[in-house]
Amino acid sequence: MQEQIAFARRRIVQLSHNNQKLHLLLDRVERDRDGLLFENDLLQTQLHGYEDHEQHHDALMKELVMLRKRLKRQERKVGSRHVDPAHFQTTHTSLGPLNDTSDCFDDIRLDLDHQLSSMALANYKIDDLKEWEQLLESALGRVRSVKEEKALEVQKKLDRRVEEQNELKLCVICLSNEKSILCLPCRHLCLCETCSRRQEVVKCPICRLEIEEMLAVYA
Repeated sequence: MQEQIAFARRRIVQLSHNNQKLHLLLDRVERDRDGLLFENDLLQTQLHGYEDHEQHHDALMKELVMLRKRLKRQERKVGSRHVDPAHFQTTHTSLGPLNDTSDCFDDIRLDLDHQLSSMALANYKIDDLKEWEQLLESALGRVRSVKEEKALEVQKKLDRRVEEQNELKLCVICLSNEKSILCLPCRHLCLCETCSRRQEVVKCPICRLEIEEMLAVYA
């Protein structure tokens, strides 16, 4: 009878120990889940920012295409009146280089609408219309340049984020294998299976607390 009681007690202790391990594993899963949700939110925010820049670029492209068509239609109606487009060029360059705000795109569009609506395009000479076209193409080139720079910045940020996340998964000792061993009682997941077998590893590499037990954790 006493042997049965002793066996039952050992069984209870073993089950309690296993229950503790399960709780540790659940805590690890919850932390990983929170980290993935945070990373997903960050990527979604960056993606929305990139899409906003794309929309601004598309809107300006449509404006420039429409203006170019209007200029081509006027080539057959050019009169003798000469108007120097230098005034528009001065106003256009005063806006300065494009930046990452939508206000600059709005300023360029409003400036184009104002300048073209206030001048009689039908009275321009061919040379003047060509100069107008060159100015518009120059503006389009600047827009494309900013678009490429922004796309490159977003891609670099995403690459850095992925690289950082991958580094967090590596063993703190060898920095090559993925973490899979949880140190107890400190609960630091910091070792790979290979490094956990080293005889010199008796303390947690992170907090230096003596390791009483190691628990294998698999994603």
